[in-house]
Amino acid sequence: MIEMNKDKKYRQTLKYKLTQKRYAQSSKGKKNHAVAQRGQRQRRRKEALQALGGECVNCHIDDVRCLQFDHINGDGYKDVSYKVPLTKYIWIRDNSEEAKKKYQILCANCNWKKRYDNNEVGRKYD
Repeated sequence: MIEMNKDKKYRQTLKYKLTQKRYAQSSKGKKNHAVAQRGQRQRRRKEALQALGGECVNCHIDDVRCLQFDHINGDGYKDVSYKVPLTKYIWIRDNSEEAKKKYQILCANCNWKKRYDNNEVGRKYD
């Protein structure tokens, strides 16, 4: 009797896993996953922005749609190769004092002006 229950439970587990796999591979499952990931990414980004002050350090714009994380020393190329944005947001949120020494928040316009002035862009504009 015990052997039959184990076998039945095993088959139910396999059936459940197969159902979950089919759902995850379906367009509805992929869409729901993408929506959940987007929401999590936006939430973590807002938390990280708040940890660094929540506004542009130059012009004090606080619209999250145009705020960007800027490397104070211009060494962002070192960071891009190994940090996924979501983990970067979590790190900034959890280590805000250390992050304030490395990152600042700039709006898109101020960030591009800084990049141009410090010759951090790939091509030179006249």
